[in-house]
Amino acid sequence: MRWSVLLAFSLMPAMAAAQGAPASYEAVSGEDYKSEVLFFAFDGNYDGFLARRQNESLQQAFCLEGCERATLDNPESFPHVRAELITDESATWISLRMSDFWLGEKSHLLVSGQTGSFQEFDQQKLDDWEGETAVFNGNALLLELVVSEDAGLLPFYSIDEIAFGRPPEASPREPGALIEESADSPQAVCGTDHRVPSHDERLSRVWKNGCTAWPLANGAMLTAGHCVTAGGMGILEFNVPMSGPDGSPMHPDQSFQYKIMSDSVEYDSSGVGRDWAVFGVVPNDAGHLPKDVFGYFQVTRKGTDGEVTVRGYGRDSDPLGSGRNGFNAYSQTQQQHGGRYVVEPGGSVVVHEADTDTGNSGSPLLSGTGAAFGIHTHGKCDSRVTENKGTGFMNADFWAAIQKFGPL
Repeated sequence: MRWSVLLAFSLMPAMAAAQGAPASYEAVSGEDYKSEVLFFAFDGNYDGFLARRQNESLQQAFCLEGCERATLDNPESFPHVRAELITDESATWISLRMSDFWLGEKSHLLVSGQTGSFQEFDQQKLDDWEGETAVFNGNALLLELVVSEDAGLLPFYSIDEIAFGRPPEASPREPGALIEESADSPQAVCGTDHRVPSHDERLSRVWKNGCTAWPLANGAMLTAGHCVTAGGMGILEFNVPMSGPDGSPMHPDQSFQYKIMSDSVEYDSSGVGRDWAVFGVVPNDAGHLPKDVFGYFQVTRKGTDGEVTVRGYGRDSDPLGSGRNGFNAYSQTQQQHGGRYVVEPGGSVVVHEADTDTGNSGSPLLSGTGAAFGIHTHGKCDSRVTENKGTGFMNADFWAAIQKFGPL
């Protein structure tokens, strides 16, 4: 029996509401999902196969638009290609998690979406990615297991979960849990929403929880601690494109997606001023970390009262507070705003008036020089209280976790 559950995780509908923006998606058991499978002849020349495949659409590769490949019955000999097509008519994006897999030394797994974006796995990369794939836009995903001539044992993979993206309004939510849910919920925008689009390549969106993360010079990545449990810390996305007209998140090419190393995450989510996370990511295929490709933020522990800029991937609705059907194309894309801030005694709590919304959790708190002195974590701007809050680098545990990645 096929099972599924609509997921929209959220945290802490408390006085100062934490600001992750969990994805709306349907999680389907890979064991019970009925995919389409074809087998194709393969001459054993993987480089030649890859070159030809990069010039084919998904429809051509799976013989949905004519077929120039020689199909096979379930083959028992090597080499061959096993192609599996996963589709869902209403999906806006698809990603996979595999629980068991073995490719051996020479076989490969290719994952491709409708836009021509490829992700190529060998055994080491699939291990590093912990069986997860990048996120692909569209409603179809093709997996091609390219079995080498001298594979020995037959390579395999087992899909544990398929995530199908859904429009934001398609997912049920806990009452009051999301900042923009109702007029009675605390707003993270202090008055009128003054956020404007920004284009800082150093910033990334955490998927699936929708938070914001960013790199330091030593390779450490930072976000808010409550984001670790708010929908999953799987993938970092840089160069995030505009969302759909209804606010459905769109995803960058897989080359701009990085796998979070789950065993590297260190965090605290015990409240305002004690809300932080530090983690590492798997290098890209060229061996580079985000800091090498996109740059990194300078930091300072000496935040003083003044003006702050908060930049990140908050949700956006038109007008603000219009509810679950009001998201727009700027929602969960990069925006920024500046406002006054003060650092409370001890330096761990930063109070500010910059406009933010759900998804801004983890955004850098930037001084006038562009140096970061903490992270945004909580929103609480309403008619009575005009302040949002974050965690400063004077938090000793936070700073110690950063130092474990090396000098800055």
